[in-house]
Amino acid sequence: MLDAHGSQLRVDSHGQIIDAPNRAMVVLGSGQGQLTLADGARIDLRHGTDGGVGHDGRSRGTLELNAPRLNSDDIAIDARGRLDIQGARSIALNGMISYDDAPTKTDATASGRPYQVIDQKYLDKKHELSVLFINAALSNHDLLNNKLAGLNNATYADALHLRPGVEIVSKTPQGDLVVQGDLDLSGYRYASLNPHTQKNPDVYGSGEVGRLTLRAGGDLNIYGSINDGFTPPPPSDDDNGWVLLPGINYTGGTQVVPGTGVTLADGTRFPAGAILNFDVSIKALSLANGTRLPVPVTLSQPLVLPAGTVLAAAILDGSGTQLFAAGTLLSQSQTLEAGTVLGAGTLLTSNTSVRAMIWPKGVPLPGRLGSTAFVTLNGSKALPRGALLRPAPM
Repeated sequence: MLDAHGSQLRVDSHGQIIDAPNRAMVVLGSGQGQLTLADGARIDLRHGTDGGVGHDGRSRGTLELNAPRLNSDDIAIDARGRLDIQGARSIALNGMISYDDAPTKTDATASGRPYQVIDQKYLDKKHELSVLFINAALSNHDLLNNKLAGLNNATYADALHLRPGVEIVSKTPQGDLVVQGDLDLSGYRYASLNPHTQKNPDVYGSGEVGRLTLRAGGDLNIYGSINDGFTPPPPSDDDNGWVLLPGINYTGGTQVVPGTGVTLADGTRFPAGAILNFDVSIKALSLANGTRLPVPVTLSQPLVLPAGTVLAAAILDGSGTQLFAAGTLLSQSQTLEAGTVLGAGTLLTSNTSVRAMIWPKGVPLPGRLGSTAFVTLNGSKALPRGALLRPAPM
């Protein structure tokens, strides 16, 4: 027995039933094996069983059964025995199939990894296969009359749904998936076993829905919108693509670059303290006292290190010869000439002027958080797909 029932009836301030908290949900899946509902199995999805004013007697529970497809017209399920499912508004059997064949792309990304693309054209082809499957499954008498005998009967006729399920997975355990562009699923409707969701070719959006799962071992990035309404979404300003507008971003939100072809011009300014997910070349600047260097930097002006300084990293001259090793305790002050290289890990004890350098991704840009300071892009920068343009943290 699976008991997911609720004894208390949840209502709003007007005494009306609130649908969501009164809806018990049970999801059962068998992965790649057979899903069996044994003879005598009981699943309780009822709500408000202690009674109460305002109970309308309607069922609100949902039961989802996910089992793999077999061949072109069958599902790996055994539900032929006597079943007791109480309080179910919907009992959905999803004939699942998994695909890992989304096209692989290798253009520049912020992560540096290849990725697989899911777009409308790709899903349209999977939809066509699901249409063929569900039509064949509805003609499979052994499936409907034997394997599903415990569900496909007068008791559950109003609640039972037979649906195609599609799972898109990454080809590798750490692979990334990218939804590229807008996806409209509103036309993905199928012939139905349920008398209340019959497909009418003259009514857009009629018929049985499907189930779509996107599962990435690495990152799942959605560069667009996913719509499953009853009609295509209305036109919007975003239909002609993504645009990075010139000027200052006053929204305070993170902007995601969804594709290639976006280049930042030389002189672009980033707020101090912002964290980028791509390396950036910045112009010469003065680094503040207390900055911990994430990379080696070259001095543009002489720097005096006072006596008693303990060096956190090595110091090299312009030719790469080591002047002082990491861990050195300076017994007297030292003046470092312009062109001297401070090693990564150096902790600055005074404001320090340095030449242009590559600032690594994932490290807050130099400068005090919340200040009006900024760093300036040195040369143009072609942004990789998935680049994040973040404001400085407050």
